[in-house]
Amino acid sequence: MRCNNSFVVDIFQAQFRSSLTCPTCERQSNTFDPFLCVSLPIPQKQMRPIIVTVLYIDQSPRQVRIGLTLPVDADVKELREVLSRDTGIETSQLLLVEIDSLSFQKTFSDSQPLSAIPSE
Repeated sequence: MRCNNSFVVDIFQAQFRSSLTCPTCERQSNTFDPFLCVSLPIPQKQMRPIIVTVLYIDQSPRQVRIGLTLPVDADVKELREVLSRDTGIETSQLLLVEIDSLSFQKTFSDSQPLSAIPSE
């Protein structure tokens, strides 16, 4: 039988000792069960969902809501590039702004982080 000869086994393998004593003869029995226990978190890329409303000047329907998912460390430039691919609008023709029911509130520049855009 091959031996598990590696640094992982050397570091993370151990034995669990189980001991039983007979109440009648007081003889003790020891068993050793090997175990290999490594609990490591698997890093996952953090993503942020974002919903964008695209306002078309010369198309019907005039407003289209698009749901996107981008890395949390993305910037507005990356958002514009993804929007450009999804809508077919050139990035130079896209302007990202925050609007409320009455007016434009804020314009976002390419260098701003995605976190500058408020969540819904």
